Formats: sequence, structure tokens, C-alpha cells
Amino acid sequence: VDLQSDSGFRARIASAARIALEAPTDLVMNVVDRGTDLLAKRTLKVVEKVGPVDTVHVYGGNFQSRIYRTSFTRHLRGLRVSLFRGRVDEELAVQLYAELMKGV
Repeated sequence: VDLQSDSGFRARIASAARIALEAPTDLVMNVVDRGTDLLAKRTLKVVEKVGPVDTVHVYGGNFQSRIYRTSFTRHLRGLRVSLFRGRVDEELAVQLYAELMKGV
């Protein structure tokens, strides 16, 4: 079965991940640890490029899970993780407006 050809692929994976994280098995925890390790490595490369930060702000499905967020945080070598609960599009619009108004 080629799940990626299904138009609801992402929704199905997200739904399965949410359920798996509610009562994780050893296999689920292994997948979470490997996935968050990979994501943390990529995040640390971005942090290297943008400069020193003490907090990484996260948003989205898996980060709603304390288990997932804790695993990700553990791989970040001392950086704090803050869960953004607002709407990203609204926050970006406010920031863009503020930048545009600087020149006026």
C-alpha cells in the first residue's frame, strides 16, 4: 500500500502518531527517540547559523505530546523548549506589520 499517494496521508500519520503517543510501547518510544534525535540535530545546525539562543519555540502536532517534547528537549543539549500555542500565521503577520511600520 502506497500511503503517500493518498491525499489524506499526513492526516492519517498525524492521527496514528497522536494515538501511539497516548500509551507508547517500547517500539513507539524507540521511534520517538530516533526521530527527535534527528530533528534536534537539524535544529542545532539552524541554531549554529542564526546565532546563540537559549530557547527553541516549537509548534504543531507531535509537540503537543509531553512525551515527544521531552524527548526532543533531551537531545537539544541544554536549550529550553517553549511550546507556541498561538496561531503562527497571526504572529508572523504582526511581526511583518511591525517591520513594515518601522520605515513609515
